[in-house]
Amino acid sequence: MYLSKSDYTHSRDCLAKLYFKKHKYPSRNDENQYLMYQARIGHMVGFLAQQTYAGGYEIPMEGGLEAAAQETLDWLNRHDEGVLYEATFLFDGRAARVDVLRKKGKQLELIEVKSSGFDPLLEGKEAQKQVKKLEEKLFDLAFQTGLVERACPEYRVVPKLCLMHKNAVALAEGLYGNFLVEDELLPSGYRRAKVSYLGDLEELLAQELLVEWPCADVLVAYKEKAWAESARMTAALARVEDFEAFRSPKKMACAGCVYRMMGKSQEQNGFAKCWGDAGFEQPSILDIRKDAGVSKFLNPWVEEGLTRLDRVDPDWMVTDKGHRVFGMPLLQIKGVREFWNEEGAALLKEAKYPLYFMDFEAIRSAIPYHVGMAPYRSIVLFQWSCHKISAPGAPLEHFEFLNTEASYPNNRFMQSLTEVLGTEGTVFTWSSYENTQMRQFLADVEDDAQADPEVLRRLEGLLKDRDGGWRQVDLHDDVVKRFYFHEAMKSQTSIKKVLPAVLKEAQPAANIDLLAQANLLERNDQGEITDPYLLLPGVKDGTQAMLAYDSMLYGPQSPDPSYAAAVANELRAYCQLDTLSMVLIYQYLQSKKPEVFPY
Repeated sequence: MYLSKSDYTHSRDCLAKLYFKKHKYPSRNDENQYLMYQARIGHMVGFLAQQTYAGGYEIPMEGGLEAAAQETLDWLNRHDEGVLYEATFLFDGRAARVDVLRKKGKQLELIEVKSSGFDPLLEGKEAQKQVKKLEEKLFDLAFQTGLVERACPEYRVVPKLCLMHKNAVALAEGLYGNFLVEDELLPSGYRRAKVSYLGDLEELLAQELLVEWPCADVLVAYKEKAWAESARMTAALARVEDFEAFRSPKKMACAGCVYRMMGKSQEQNGFAKCWGDAGFEQPSILDIRKDAGVSKFLNPWVEEGLTRLDRVDPDWMVTDKGHRVFGMPLLQIKGVREFWNEEGAALLKEAKYPLYFMDFEAIRSAIPYHVGMAPYRSIVLFQWSCHKISAPGAPLEHFEFLNTEASYPNNRFMQSLTEVLGTEGTVFTWSSYENTQMRQFLADVEDDAQADPEVLRRLEGLLKDRDGGWRQVDLHDDVVKRFYFHEAMKSQTSIKKVLPAVLKEAQPAANIDLLAQANLLERNDQGEITDPYLLLPGVKDGTQAMLAYDSMLYGPQSPDPSYAAAVANELRAYCQLDTLSMVLIYQYLQSKKPEVFPY
């Protein structure tokens, strides 16, 4: 059994994950739609790389790893120069399939293709930050480089990363929409992604979307560690049936383990294999509200066997700088059901009518959608929703925008949004995301003579920073994260966790009316209000919204008007619920009597 480069990168933070991967334990990644989308983008970029490094031969996998590795060596012996795709190498229990291998005499250029963005012009600290962000890719490349150097000692190996050029501006429209990715079943039974480009291939290549980064000097710092880590993994694989060879220390990060499948039996639950029955005890230490400081402090105790939250010493959650994580872990330890701090209530009272509750949906792609866009630097703002309360007691109004045509929507997006928001009143959001996108839009159109000055002026007045009018209140960062707690939220503060928690409590009549009007008022057998997100017809989160938009305009069914209309309706229902949820949470908190923090 070989350790592949994907095995290596998957298991760097926890050896037990290698056991679960090799034994095909169910993983939350198996149905992770965002990862599926990223894989699709990766296939597109891989196709683009093969067209860029044209004329190569692809090493097939139908005969298995050993056959592929032998064919790679045979090709190297027969050719003085040339290009291989998926060149395969084996050494000391390790295996690597190299995206692009370019031979020049006794030199092998090992080119790892990634869909990540790269700016070759960065210098100093910004360049260092970029390298830090690419560390996972560098360890991947370091593993491959070390393997090929040992498997082929007679060659000089030159490692490179091939990445998306963040400074490459698309000069052609519809590049992304011309890619077709299909699942292909080969005669051998092996499945792979088949990528086609329906547009002008020469025009695509002329955009120069890829950039080659010769990173041998940077890689020196990673190679020794990568080989040592992989040695530990291959040693464990020699005892692949013995879980004890893979057992890893328990830690707070286990909360996010992809093998934590709480609805599965112990035989199918990797987390249970590690934690045993203690992993199912309630209240769980893994549900504590945490930041990096809390996790670092608790890790040694967890490793020693601390599994219950109510056995945490309350004094641990107080430092000389005050309560950890706004005091929320302390509330959990004390068994408090719900708490609403008077400081949060005071902040909400400062809001000025009309009140707006705003949410954006957007997509950022490695392959530009439209003319003027650059990989990862540009974003398509395709949808917004806004609920408005004009005055105390006024009826709730709803406004929205959804782009339904394959054209650049950002100007229309902002034009329609600023018309609704005007220049007065408080604008509520649920994160800094919307503020970031408005700031980026302003930066993008700074030198655009066609930009509407009134739109720009209104946006500048919306920005939540020292340059703007402070109209925004972030219900998540400014309010709920700091001042509201409900035991049902556990460690999470996303709107999809906060709303169901809030709805477990008695609601003001206005909230019941709003849910009924939206046909989202259902109760279970115990009389509790059902989470409205579970009642949506299709799209239920931001990732699904991004994928739905992509499918509506560029998927294989997009030419069907009925399909596109159905997807559009799902998108509208989802985005509308996001802003309605903010209204429901706001009105509930307004109705709840605030308290002073009790500890």
